[in-house]
Amino acid sequence: MNPFPSSLLWADLTPQIRSLSFPALLSDSARFVQIHYLFGTDPPCSKLLETSFGECGCEPNMGWIIATRNLAKGARSKGKRIYHKVFGPSHKQWKMMKDMLNILVRDQKMETSLARAKELQQYAEEIVFLAKKNSPYHDGLVESMLTSPEARRILYERMLPRYQDRHFHFSRVLNQWRYRERDTTPMAIIEYVDRPGELRPANPVGAARKQHVAMEFLQTRRGRRKHLGEMQRMIQNKHSPPLDAAVLERCRFECSKYEGKSGHPWSPKEVIDVE
Repeated sequence: MNPFPSSLLWADLTPQIRSLSFPALLSDSARFVQIHYLFGTDPPCSKLLETSFGECGCEPNMGWIIATRNLAKGARSKGKRIYHKVFGPSHKQWKMMKDMLNILVRDQKMETSLARAKELQQYAEEIVFLAKKNSPYHDGLVESMLTSPEARRILYERMLPRYQDRHFHFSRVLNQWRYRERDTTPMAIIEYVDRPGELRPANPVGAARKQHVAMEFLQTRRGRRKHLGEMQRMIQNKHSPPLDAAVLERCRFECSKYEGKSGHPWSPKEVIDVE
């Protein structure tokens, strides 16, 4: 049991420790004992009466200060687990995931720890996949995961039209490559793609993908080598691609240059029609 009163807060001690020396703190012996209990310092000695807290070497032996120091020494790279806190029991973990999922759908972007972002991404992908099924059974599954009416309205009114041509990869997790100070947890950002204000543009899909391929195919030789097979499939498909007549004619002309080359990996003879 903690013998010290609960009214003693860390915020009350921090300004004094940063600005005052130990002789001033020793004026109240009980308060010094409380500081010694919280910080895990060495027993009081005569050296404390002459030097300040940082100079006497009585540093804390636990907390985020030591954790960040071990991190700077490379403890995490050596396979040591500095700090790890499990999510909790399954029912609490699922409640936490549903709360985070509601916030993510409502705000379309959220900053959290890297472990939680990776755990949350599978549910963020699943609700969009289930909502696109457009059946009473799948709508019930979505309602069981999204408890907020506002989040469900955003999902059906904004996100489903946005992801009409995208079949998967609706979200992304970006590692921030920084650590939270209080527990050295790696931080990350999880967000939905194809929206205004996203961190980086997502790969286009549908008609925008075909226009993007045609633009890169006509710009550089690297683009022609990269997208030659896809462009040949687009041209030989019975459905005309969503391109201008002049752009389509230029693409056909560039593809015709590779027809006479034997042994080319993207020969037109090997092209398969795609619906």
